[in-house]
Amino acid sequence: MKEQINAILNRLQIIPEYEITRLLFIFFGGAISTYASIYLYKAIVHAGAIFSQNQSNLDTLQYQHQALKQINDTSFQTLQQNYQFGMFQNAASVVILVFILFFIPVIASLIFSTVSTKRRTIPPLLMQFIVFSCAVIYFAIHHPFKILGDQNITLLMPIGIYLLIAGTLQDRFVVWILGYPSEGMLHYTLKTQSKIRKIKGKILDEDVKRTLEIYSTIQRDKNDIIFKCKRRSLNMIIQLNSEDDENETLINVVVFEKGMYDIKKPSGKLERYEQQQRAFLESVLNDKDDYVEFYEEVNSITSKQFATEVTEDTKGVYTEMEGITVSSVSKIIMFLTAIGVTIWLLVIPPTKDAGFASLVLVLLYLAFELRDKIGKRKKIA
Repeated sequence: MKEQINAILNRLQIIPEYEITRLLFIFFGGAISTYASIYLYKAIVHAGAIFSQNQSNLDTLQYQHQALKQINDTSFQTLQQNYQFGMFQNAASVVILVFILFFIPVIASLIFSTVSTKRRTIPPLLMQFIVFSCAVIYFAIHHPFKILGDQNITLLMPIGIYLLIAGTLQDRFVVWILGYPSEGMLHYTLKTQSKIRKIKGKILDEDVKRTLEIYSTIQRDKNDIIFKCKRRSLNMIIQLNSEDDENETLINVVVFEKGMYDIKKPSGKLERYEQQQRAFLESVLNDKDDYVEFYEEVNSITSKQFATEVTEDTKGVYTEMEGITVSSVSKIIMFLTAIGVTIWLLVIPPTKDAGFASLVLVLLYLAFELRDKIGKRKKIA
């Protein structure tokens, strides 16, 4: 009983450190998203109504010109361009408002995650759950179920589906920017007096691959091979390295538990997984011709370096941008300027052709730039 009380007290000591702050940020972000959703929803509905009115006016104008012959060709073309431009502006405003609505939880999450203790990710998906809860309460108060019946469910269903999909995408976007904060990984090194080619052949045996649950192989060069293994949230990355001596292969292994938003602190479950996989790996590599050794001194150097490399690969764009150069900043500014000019040219009717030409140039630049960037280096985590 005393041990249980101590365990509860220990948990209560941990909670105030970051979890309560995290919950407060989630509710605060949900409140911001809810208010923004209300105002932006009204603006979107208003823009949609104006769009419909312009479409109706355009239909009437065409009828007066073609059927009644009340408007000459010159006046008709001028009025038609004005109505079409107004419809384009309203459609563009709806797209922009939806875009802003999508990114408000993302911006709130990035700000709160950055200022929170231990750089904890504040998930936009949980903020969207709060928004949906507010929508349910709103409909329950203003449109009671006994009056509307199943209509409330019909109205809430698309809202819930949108918030779920949007929240999931927003989560992935935030994780891509912030990365996975790491609370620790297990690592060790094995050494065998065999060539890397032979060790690779043993590991790629179908039964061994199935047991280790290898889902990806990355050969960075002939003396550096990576195997990525995964069992639900448990991950193991194996590196074969024989740069120092081609007749000797170092086998660096890093094991960690990857959650939705972070690399979790090593637990008993992770330790059992690590021990089980290590025992199997040693049994596969040990035979009459090979003997696998485990060195503590090697473990403290090479596997720690490999674990650091894996940790670096779990970091997001935010961390990578800390060392951004002046030329990279200039590229970003010029690219954003080109996008702004393209949008401006597309909005103004006389320069639409120039706008489309600019859009093609921007897309071509982006395609060639991405072709050069993608594939330069594959992440190992």
